[in-house]
Amino acid sequence: KMCYAPMFKSVTAIGIQAYAAAHRFGLEDLFLDELRDNLPDVYNMLQVLAPSIASRASRWIGEMDQIKATYASLNLSTSMLDGTVDVYRSIVDNIRPNK
Repeated sequence: KMCYAPMFKSVTAIGIQAYAAAHRFGLEDLFLDELRDNLPDVYNMLQVLAPSIASRASRWIGEMDQIKATYASLNLSTSMLDGTVDVYRSIVDNIRPNK
């Protein structure tokens, strides 16, 4: 959990942020085409996770806080993990989960 989860959740957070930026620039179709063509595994992962991310975000914040504490105890940087938490906290603060 302490090794795989932060990678998975951080890659997902980067994808969410990149999509949000593309959307705000009006380039979401171009972004999704580029992602599908060049990173199909990431594209597919985000397609599966996107509908349920709001319902997962609160739990993921708690998990990332545990991971951050573990990394800090190992004298590893937690800066990237802080950014991941910020993405999920923004989701919790701004989006209602689909039920």
